Amino acid sequence: MPSTTHDDEYSVTLCTSSAQLRGACDVRIEVFVREQGFDLSDEIDQYDPLAAHFVLTRKNKPDVAIGTLRLLPYPLPIPKPDEPPAEPDHASSFPLGGSRSESAIASDFISAAWTHYPHPTSAARDPAQTKAEEKETEEQMPEMGGAKLGRLALMKEARGKGLGNLLVTKAEAWLVQMLSSDEVAKQGAFGPRPSLKGPEHEAEAADEERLDSIIIKLSSQIYVIDFYKKLGYVPVGDRYDEDGAPHQLCYKKVFLSRS
Repeated sequence: MPSTTHDDEYSVTLCTSSAQLRGACDVRIEVFVREQGFDLSDEIDQYDPLAAHFVLTRKNKPDVAIGTLRLLPYPLPIPKPDEPPAEPDHASSFPLGGSRSESAIASDFISAAWTHYPHPTSAARDPAQTKAEEKETEEQMPEMGGAKLGRLALMKEARGKGLGNLLVTKAEAWLVQMLSSDEVAKQGAFGPRPSLKGPEHEAEAADEERLDSIIIKLSSQIYVIDFYKKLGYVPVGDRYDEDGAPHQLCYKKVFLSRS
């Protein structure tokens, strides 16, 4: 199905309201818990409030989610997991955390993208990954920051139509747009770094210290790894067990546009 048909019939939207987040949660529970048998306590986790969640809908039914995925800032902007009681409750009105504005969501990704500059990922553990995934990440891509893609799910009615591709490409496009502004490229997450302030450093800031690329990584179940390969993700390292299923680390280097 051509992408133009997708764009005419379907929308991918960043979740900024509690209703959108509820829809994303409902899709995940249907697919991962009811269909695939994963434990609900593993599916809804304490990292959901930090994520950018996207929902796929039909344009003529914008209130009904039929697909979702999440992007997590990578590395996460927290040092360790919350205690279990702090995890979101799937039965609450805010199962994936409270609603946030687009700018608030984007700010965590801006910070994460700069973490490889100058600190390597290995200096800031990512608690959202298993030990096996963390080991592969540190061996394969130790000094890159960006995002982690996950929780991609489609309702049965939306499968086999190329809509998984649409979800991934639209989420990637949002991330690139958020990180490609000239202000972000030159300044990083929290304004000019001290070493780059002053006119004597303008050339260095413009030519050497810009944010030119990020990585988007994911932990793929083996049976869907070809789907991600077609979207440009490269499997690396050894396979490992995650929630009782074989997985492999995949990543994609994404270059940001320069104005």
